[in-house]
Amino acid sequence: MQRNNYVLPVICVAAYLLLCFVGPSVMSSRKAFGLEKSLAAWNLFLAVFSAYGAIRTVPHMLHRIATLPFEQTVCEHPYSAYGAGACGLASVLFILSKIPELVDTVFIVLRKKPLIFLHWYHHVTVLIFCWNSYVTTAGAGLYFISMNYTVHAVMYFYYFMQAVKMVPRWFPSWLITLMQISQMIVGTGIVCALSLIHISQGI
Repeated sequence: MQRNNYVLPVICVAAYLLLCFVGPSVMSSRKAFGLEKSLAAWNLFLAVFSAYGAIRTVPHMLHRIATLPFEQTVCEHPYSAYGAGACGLASVLFILSKIPELVDTVFIVLRKKPLIFLHWYHHVTVLIFCWNSYVTTAGAGLYFISMNYTVHAVMYFYYFMQAVKMVPRWFPSWLITLMQISQMIVGTGIVCALSLIHISQGI
């Protein structure tokens, strides 16, 4: 990934944006695909994958938070911190998963559902951000990985339940949005803390 630098993600993003802007026009004169079963299976797969990732990364992250100074948890080289074991494998799989996650948009286009700016902007920026963080060996990466795995495990399982029309009436759907927003707030806080460390230490 470091040797190829940003070739693969840039190609993927270019092809993805082509899908986002040309796909709806191509589908405008065609009948929408159903794809209910395919969408349900896809969401279930992502939910199980995300749950696996959360199981591998969250305990390790919590242990580091409980036993190490904050600065070490965000500045230590990721290979020595968590990159050589199961947590490291889950981390690289997380980065790579941002490419197949673009398939979410394929379902939207083929089913002729509204493709909003926030959706495709999120996919593009997260893919580039995650790839850049990995190839530059960002020390704080595990915070984002463990949070995103956790949120996605819940979110994609909820989408699966929606697809098969089995969401319990009592389930508060706003909980998904709350988790997503909380993730963004914590992530922004970590970036701000990193900036302060960077400025204070003059590096």
